[in-house]
Amino acid sequence: MTVLTTFLAIMLGLFCLPLIGFAASPVIQVVMDDSYPPYVFREPDGKLAGILVDQWALWSAKTGVRAEIAAMDWAEALARMQAGQYDVIDTIFRNPEREKIYDFSKPHVRLDALIFFRQTVSGITGIPSLRGFNVGVKRGDHAVTVLKQAGITSLVEYDSYEAMILAARDKSLLVFVMDKPPALYYLYKYSLQDEIRFSGPLYFGEFHQAVRKGDDKMLQLVEAGFAKISPEEYAAIDRKWFGASSVVNPPDYRPLAALAVSVILVGLMLLAWNWLLRRTVRVTTRELAASEKKFRNLLMNLSIGVVVHDSSGAPTYWNRSALRQLHLSAEQLAGTQPCPAGWVFISDEGFPLAPEQFPASLVLAAGEALRGYAMGLRRPGDRCRWFEVDAFPEFDPDHRIVQVVVTFVECTARREAENNLRFISFHDALTGTYNRAYFEEELRRLDGRREGAAAIVVADVDGMKEVNDTYGHLTGDQLLIRAARLLQGSVRQEDVVARIGGDEFAVIFRNADTPTLDGVCERIRQLLDQEETDATTTPLRLSFGYALGGGPEIAAATLFKEADGRMYEEKKRKRGIRF
Repeated sequence: MTVLTTFLAIMLGLFCLPLIGFAASPVIQVVMDDSYPPYVFREPDGKLAGILVDQWALWSAKTGVRAEIAAMDWAEALARMQAGQYDVIDTIFRNPEREKIYDFSKPHVRLDALIFFRQTVSGITGIPSLRGFNVGVKRGDHAVTVLKQAGITSLVEYDSYEAMILAARDKSLLVFVMDKPPALYYLYKYSLQDEIRFSGPLYFGEFHQAVRKGDDKMLQLVEAGFAKISPEEYAAIDRKWFGASSVVNPPDYRPLAALAVSVILVGLMLLAWNWLLRRTVRVTTRELAASEKKFRNLLMNLSIGVVVHDSSGAPTYWNRSALRQLHLSAEQLAGTQPCPAGWVFISDEGFPLAPEQFPASLVLAAGEALRGYAMGLRRPGDRCRWFEVDAFPEFDPDHRIVQVVVTFVECTARREAENNLRFISFHDALTGTYNRAYFEEELRRLDGRREGAAAIVVADVDGMKEVNDTYGHLTGDQLLIRAARLLQGSVRQEDVVARIGGDEFAVIFRNADTPTLDGVCERIRQLLDQEETDATTTPLRLSFGYALGGGPEIAAATLFKEADGRMYEEKKRKRGIRF
């Protein structure tokens, strides 16, 4: 019995040894982005590398706690962290939404986010100028929140920064928002540095480590471990990835020589001070007069318009370009003569501007500069002319505004070109209806609705091939145009009519119901009946299918697929319109 007891004790001890070793080597699970060079990225063999990988390795050495790092697409990393699969998430920016579910460490890296755009695109100056463009962003990135809060909703989401850069290389993406370090890394990696331009910083973000809300012990462990890393150790890791000069500079005696020369010069200046002071007063007076004359001549000959207002908002100075661009005389600009009848200054949204909304008045009211202000001048018998305006105040020593300088340049041609570009990008060139790209974007927006039923109608022009083969493609094009006009004349103004294929159209109805669709069907029947009685044109026949969704829980893609299927069933039956 004693031998048996001893044997069991020995076996139990051997069995517990691995458990003791395991307990002595605690592990935490860390997740982060895998595409953020030089902070974290994958080498060609798939191995993780970068500044953060080295810092976490040093953290493990300092704390004795092994940090197992998993890196993946950022959106997946966020989802898995939120699902509780990891203890810590790194490479995360702090924002109000994330503060609801995470506790954050102190920031450890500051990063600027910029707008990047191809060199063929002009006019990108900030977030407002992104309206009308499809803007590339990384899925789950802080930029998505910033842009949506600013009203930019035409976002194209990519799984990684590298995928976004490859899309820019292939010219399928013209404009995108990305943090500066990985952007420069990939631009140089793919030799795009001469093809892609970038703006000034839109905002800056900061890397944090974050833990689940309320996990104070884990947060204390993470912060305490990084606090044990010395500044010299952090600097050594940075030098490894950012590089450092290997040249040892010799002692520089130039500061001492400059100091000696300065002492000598000061002595000479003190000896000559009285003479220089008297001479300077005389020369300065002449130079100020000459400088003011030169400055006025320069302003007078600038191609941009310049108007200076006093502290009450009254114009006190203007150049020739201002009078030429505004088509005003000096007396009219000064207010001593009235402006021509019918002239109206309008806002960027097309509304008439009150005097207190003029740039100089806005600067006087706010006490700060105004940049990129758009305003138009509408004159009878002429197109509206648009101007891009900057205005900035000048202050006296008591920080009171003494004058406001307003500069402006006409941008009508650029604005019209941008509007035309936006129209072309969302409209079908033949029929003038929306194109497939806009239709698909509307489908995505339809999924974002919070309430109300929606419907989709899909229509196909019957016999297009026979018409093209018999009468030619010009007649076929006219038939498509007639079909588009018929559909547009049958639906509500707010409904979206789009040509989504060669002879196929689709209509999106928001807040739709059965009576609405019945009314549309009846109007289409009446218009088709009129087409049948017109013997001078090629007969127009349409096959239709529709789907009505009762609420936002039904996906728009499902409605479209159901309507498309019904249309093809109708086309097979060859019975014209059936709803």
